[in-house]
Amino acid sequence: MLLDAGTRINLPLSGASLSVGGAVTLGIRPEHLNLARTGDCTLQVTADVSERLGSDTFCHVLTTSGEALTMRVRGDLASRYGEALSLHLDAEHCHLFDADGVALTRPLRAAA
Repeated sequence: MLLDAGTRINLPLSGASLSVGGAVTLGIRPEHLNLARTGDCTLQVTADVSERLGSDTFCHVLTTSGEALTMRVRGDLASRYGEALSLHLDAEHCHLFDADGVALTRPLRAAA
């Protein structure tokens, strides 16, 4: 899947109900966004506002295509307004919704 922000991500979801070119929405919770490391699936963002709350920091960022995201980082992250950041997208924590807002299902995993 190619995001509007230019990132390509492979999601372990069943897309049988989707049509090529159909609208979808990618969802990921703030606690599942982290700063990227080398080799990660990355999303380029620009830092907007950071809220340091002691045990957590909430960073509000903008993607290159203008979507606003919030990430929750354990501890203190001193990002500066306008700073370029690379975020890690973990496909296991991403959710995909069709044009009607219905979540796509994950394939069943076989028990060992």
